[in-house]
Amino acid sequence: MKIYRKDSEYVVRIDLAGVNPNDVQVHTERNLPTITRKRKTEEQAHDYPETCYGNFERTLTLPQGVEADEIVARYQHGVLEIRVPLSAKLAGRKIPIQIEQQANRKLEPKAGKLRSAIQTALLRRIEILSGESRAPETP
Repeated sequence: MKIYRKDSEYVVRIDLAGVNPNDVQVHTERNLPTITRKRKTEEQAHDYPETCYGNFERTLTLPQGVEADEIVARYQHGVLEIRVPLSAKLAGRKIPIQIEQQANRKLEPKAGKLRSAIQTALLRRIEILSGESRAPETP
């Protein structure tokens, strides 16, 4: 079983090679999704069996606030994939980093400083290409 977060959802992947998809069930109660599968024993004699038979049940605990009504399960090529969407407040947000230049200067977001430097460089390049060279501006 592999569980990871991708963008604004949790993804659970379980390898179930050789298991009939009709023998797999996924259900959720409160905030606890449960995966159940049954594999019946084959009636053949085996000298060296490596396949597991019997029942399997796994219950996952998810954080409060996940959107349990929108959980989606898909079985393809022997892999069960369950996608659990996160609510907007659990998804998080990106926080801009402010960088201080000098003790007396105003803090400027990192992206804003980069955008300003790119704009200045592009304007300077246009001036050079068009033959309109001016003295560089002081910040």
